[in-house]
Amino acid sequence: MEPGPGFEPGIWGLRVPRPAELGYPGTVFRLHAMFISFSQMVALYHSYLTLKNPSIQPNPVRAMEIPNYGNVEFQAVIFDFNGTLGKEGRIDEEVKHLLERLAYKYTVVVLSADTFGTLEEELSGLPVRVERVSSGAEKRRIAEGYAPYVAIGNGNNDVEMLEGAELAFCVIGPEGAAIDTLLASDVVVRDVKDAIAMLLDEKKLVATLRR
Repeated sequence: MEPGPGFEPGIWGLRVPRPAELGYPGTVFRLHAMFISFSQMVALYHSYLTLKNPSIQPNPVRAMEIPNYGNVEFQAVIFDFNGTLGKEGRIDEEVKHLLERLAYKYTVVVLSADTFGTLEEELSGLPVRVERVSSGAEKRRIAEGYAPYVAIGNGNNDVEMLEGAELAFCVIGPEGAAIDTLLASDVVVRDVKDAIAMLLDEKKLVATLRR
């Protein structure tokens, strides 16, 4: 396959962006297929798509019919960061792996005020979108740009985002959860890993919500 403009020859017939397309000088960043994992390649290509068109929605809307509950449609999964996805600004490695898997099915977005200043470090290399926010109203506004969406949170500033979601998860983790967040949710879990697992295996979600 002949590489198109702005691309280097890739592995298995895939084409990957040249370093310059990703903002890296070629003298300090060279992509060698034998040293890059498939997940890293996906992350690089996702970064390329985001840089070329920040509003792109690469994942189609998925529909799920839940008996005696209704039809649920969504294309994005939006996470609160601190208290939901991570604790004290850090994300468990298992959670990072689950986010990679989830990004193959849905557009994954993380919203945070970055209280601990670790947002970029913790999510670096993952195929997720990061949006900085300062209030619950701003979370809702940004989330609506990804509609229809699933929202996952635990705090009072997640309530508006959860209320606008097709499906809302409340995570009651080590930091607890606000009562209004609980009331605005469709599903309550003890760990964000449980929420992601349900989205990866939709039969689990159907089993919980069917009536």
